[in-house]
Amino acid sequence: DPRYGVSAARADEWVQVRPGTDAALALGLAHVLIRDELVNRDFIRDHSFGFEAWTDPGGHAHIGFKDFVLSTYSPASVAETTGVPAETIERLAREFAEHQPGVAIAGRGVSAHTNGVYGVLAIHALNALVGNIDVPGGVLVQALPPFANWPEPEMDGVARRGLARPRFDLNGGDVAPFAESQMVTLAEQLEQGKPYPLKAIFSYYTNPLFAGPASGRLRAALERVPLLVSFSPFMDETTAMADLVLPDHTYLERWQLDVIPPSVGFPVFSIRQPVVEPLHDTRSTGEALIQIAKAIGGSVGRSFPSNELDMIKDVVRGVQESGGGSVRASSFDEFWTKLLVAGGWWDAPYSFGEWKRVLATPSGKYEFYCTRIEAQLGKSSAGDERCLPHYEPVQAVAAATEFPFTLNSYKTMTHAEGRGGNQPHLQEIFGIQFDQTWGPWVEINPGDARSLGVQDEDEVWLGSLSGQVRLKVVLHDGTLPGTVNVPFEYGHSAYGHWASGRGENVNALVATARDSLGGGVAWNDARVSVRKA
Repeated sequence: DPRYGVSAARADEWVQVRPGTDAALALGLAHVLIRDELVNRDFIRDHSFGFEAWTDPGGHAHIGFKDFVLSTYSPASVAETTGVPAETIERLAREFAEHQPGVAIAGRGVSAHTNGVYGVLAIHALNALVGNIDVPGGVLVQALPPFANWPEPEMDGVARRGLARPRFDLNGGDVAPFAESQMVTLAEQLEQGKPYPLKAIFSYYTNPLFAGPASGRLRAALERVPLLVSFSPFMDETTAMADLVLPDHTYLERWQLDVIPPSVGFPVFSIRQPVVEPLHDTRSTGEALIQIAKAIGGSVGRSFPSNELDMIKDVVRGVQESGGGSVRASSFDEFWTKLLVAGGWWDAPYSFGEWKRVLATPSGKYEFYCTRIEAQLGKSSAGDERCLPHYEPVQAVAAATEFPFTLNSYKTMTHAEGRGGNQPHLQEIFGIQFDQTWGPWVEINPGDARSLGVQDEDEVWLGSLSGQVRLKVVLHDGTLPGTVNVPFEYGHSAYGHWASGRGENVNALVATARDSLGGGVAWNDARVSVRKA
């Protein structure tokens, strides 16, 4: 991690790496594992593709991951790229191989760069090299509960015409090949009215005017949309701009089917149940949409269940009919009663060796050579490298001469996924590492601070191509020289009096750079200037 934070403080060892060079570091470790024959040959032989050089059905020869890494990512060269000493790379690789089982985990920071997908691929390749996939203590692929399928909707002419149109945010010639959505293009698409002018936007539990990049540009673009509807249970920046607010229940007031993120491996879900009556005249978003559909009537109304609770029951019915897991009953009514008492359902333990499910790739194996990338990008003069985990420098949107510092905006534990700012007890402990509360700060390396002529508690302007914010300085030895760290969550203009008007939003400094393959916002590639206020 470039920054010495809470996780680094709790670790046995903290390795400071330059922002955006995680792929190079992982491949440097891979170089040592392969060179010193510390890999799991059984896993590589039986369950991997592209490790050795190979020839495709057309007779074209391809370099293998092994030869590519050995020829390109020596510890010495990786040390120059990452700032991590070569001897540290050598030692960490051996320790990783010797302390099994273990996992190499890629988090938010790695993916928030223009080279994010390649960084994640490189890190996960370490798990494949030592055979830490689908083994006790290794990487498990989450299995899903056997829910019933959604019923097929009744399609009328309007629906067919609508589905024939392109996805609004995944349209045009510059779409990232593996993007599921592209927040970074929304403002531009709205400005240009392409692929068509939007007439309405529904916003559910999201606040892009605070949490998105270049919010000023997006606000101007949203002015072009005739109808903005928000379902947020709390007033926020996007909700304040909405034409119509239909507040959802809070989490203690609503029904919800919760499926866990990947973690334990075996299938599990929980049922969130209302434990108090709604305090205000609110309604769950699912129920509101069902009632809108019923009011429209016709094929639209017939395509929706009678209410939200029935919808949840219809989906869960598949679990009861499977006959397995922690809750079992011959009738659905009995199953539902037991499910509510238990609070959820699970089917432990994890079942190892289901390789067809675990390695759901075109080749049916762990792919060092990613055939999906080849299928999306086709053949080119770039060769095999772009289908292999590799390091490519981040594509900054601003020149280092004018904006010499890399901005690292991080989330604290009290961030609560964007809903921590309006909780006073969270505000009290927000900056516990530095005893900073109720307002944001910027962490600067003491050496950089001396060259800038600033001291602890001074105020500085951070400027970028997108805007500028004013922040208090905290001198921090654990900040990489040439990098500044700023916590995210401050700078609300509308989020209750506990949060509103406390500092400025660091996202104002983030332009709309994106990961070249995944399309996500490259938050950690923003560049800024720093000057004393």
